[in-house]
Amino acid sequence: MRCFLLPVALVLVSLPCPAQVQPVALMSYDRDFSAQSPTGVIAGTPEGKPELAPGKVGQALKCGPKFGHVLYPTKGVLNRDSGTVEMWVCPVDWQSDDGKFHVFFETRGQGALYLYEYFSTDRLLMLTCPEVAGPYASSQVATDFKPGVWRHLAGTWSREGVMVYLDGKPAAALPALGDLPTQLGETFRIGDEQWQFPRESSSLVDDVRIYDRALTPAHIAAHAQGDFNFTVPLSVQTCHLSA
Repeated sequence: MRCFLLPVALVLVSLPCPAQVQPVALMSYDRDFSAQSPTGVIAGTPEGKPELAPGKVGQALKCGPKFGHVLYPTKGVLNRDSGTVEMWVCPVDWQSDDGKFHVFFETRGQGALYLYEYFSTDRLLMLTCPEVAGPYASSQVATDFKPGVWRHLAGTWSREGVMVYLDGKPAAALPALGDLPTQLGETFRIGDEQWQFPRESSSLVDDVRIYDRALTPAHIAAHAQGDFNFTVPLSVQTCHLSA
């Protein structure tokens, strides 16, 4: 009678284990413009005169052309190969059909990543490009922003493409294929910036979270409901162990 021993890795991957992810940076804006990370505080550099105001949870960043925005260092925070940015946004005095750009997240280097509201189509986009001049690839979802109403926004990027989410719902079943930036910029910006068309309107931005991987739709749906302890079982497809 023979007895066979399975490799340790095969035994382990057959067992369910939780996958809870933690952000590499959290901007709560409760006290100042800094971000919290697992290794300590990340300084935020305000440009213009952004303010702290009552937000979704505690305080929020009040931003826009009249107020300014906040810059953060890319190194140790943004992962070029894959990542997620998510946040709560509340228009102060604008709505989706205002005909203006609203850029909530931006980093430009040799290529770019943007999470923004487009000026003419009332759509929220997560966009990637290997060079600032293109070619561009984006995931898009229709919006209905209204003054005083908080919305949960998220964008992911990876080798599989980009995806945008509104209130926890993905724009499509699969990411939009596109090349990632060749090189990220030294900083990234959080705020409500204008492109091309001048405007006076502003927004509140709260609880910005940056992750070093593209979160699953299930994670983002849970986060939009305020559940940041959400876990999913890992499987052979998502858990790789070696003996």
